[in-house]
Amino acid sequence: MKRRSVLFSITFRSAVSSDGCKQSFIIRYTSAGRKKSEPSTPIHVTRKDSGELGDHLGNGHLGQSVHLPKRGSSNSNLGEDIDIPLNNPRTSSEPPRLKFTTTSRPLVTKILSSSDRHPSANCPNRVGAYTFGPGEDYLFSEDKVYIVKNDRIISSDSISKMFPSGPRHVNAAVYDQEREILVVIEEKSVYGYKRKGSDYKLESVYPKELPSSIAFTPNAAIRWHDKHQMLLSNGGMFALYDEYWNKSLMTGRSSSYFKNLPDRVRGISEWKNGKANIYTQSLVFIYDVARDNVAGEGVSVPDFLRC
Repeated sequence: MKRRSVLFSITFRSAVSSDGCKQSFIIRYTSAGRKKSEPSTPIHVTRKDSGELGDHLGNGHLGQSVHLPKRGSSNSNLGEDIDIPLNNPRTSSEPPRLKFTTTSRPLVTKILSSSDRHPSANCPNRVGAYTFGPGEDYLFSEDKVYIVKNDRIISSDSISKMFPSGPRHVNAAVYDQEREILVVIEEKSVYGYKRKGSDYKLESVYPKELPSSIAFTPNAAIRWHDKHQMLLSNGGMFALYDEYWNKSLMTGRSSSYFKNLPDRVRGISEWKNGKANIYTQSLVFIYDVARDNVAGEGVSVPDFLRC
C-alpha cells in the first residue's frame, strides 16, 4: 500500500537567516504519523525589513510548538500557509523618550508697584521707637524719624529738626491722646511736645527725668488697649507711667500683664477694632486682643512698609 502524505507549510515571518533573508520550513507528515522536518526551497525571499526587531523583541510565539490536529480530523487550514505575524512591530529603532514632570515650585520674585513706594523715602531696617500721633505715626531709627501713614512712609527728617530743643536719639515714644502730648524719651530724659500747626513745640515743664521708682532704662513705650501707658524694658519689666505727674503707678513683670507679647517690643500703632501693629526691632506683628495673641508670623519692617 502506498503511503499518503499531507503537506503543511508554516511560514514564520520573523525567522531570518544569517544573510538577512526570510525562509519557510515544511513539516511533512506521513500516513504512519511520523514527521520529518526539512528546509524547503524558499517560497519567498525578502530582505529584512528595517522596521522589524530582532528575535528577542519579535513575535511572542517564537520558540513555541505549533499543535496540529491528528490525521483524519477536520482542519480547514490543510494545504495552506499559516502566518504568524509580529506583535505590533515598532516602526522606529529610536528608543522612546521618557516624559516627566517636576514638582518643584518655580522661583517667584515679588516686585512691588511704584505706587506702593515713596520716591524720596528711605527705608529703616531697625526700629528704635514707634508711636502713633495726631494724624500720622512716627518711627524713630538712629538720628532720623520717619513719618508713616496708612502703613507707608511718606517722609523723613532728622529727630532734632522735627523735635527742637529735644533729643538726638529716641529709645521710647508714646502719644497721650487725652492731653494731646507726644512723649519722647532719650535714655531717662522725658520730653513732651504739642502740635502747633505742622510743627511740634516742647512744653515748658519739660524735660524731666524718670523717677527712681523706675529702675530700668525704657526700651519702649506703648499705649495698651485699656489706655494705660506703659514703659517696657528688654529685661521683661514694665512700669505704668503718667508723664504729667512723672510717676510710676505700678511696676511688674511684662509676662504677668501682657499675654503673648513679642520680644524686644519698640512701639505700637493705634488700636482699631481690637487690633494694633506691634513693632519690634526688626519685625511687625498684628496683635489681636480677642485672642490675646499675635496673628500669624512677623513681617520684616521694610516688607511691611513696602519701602
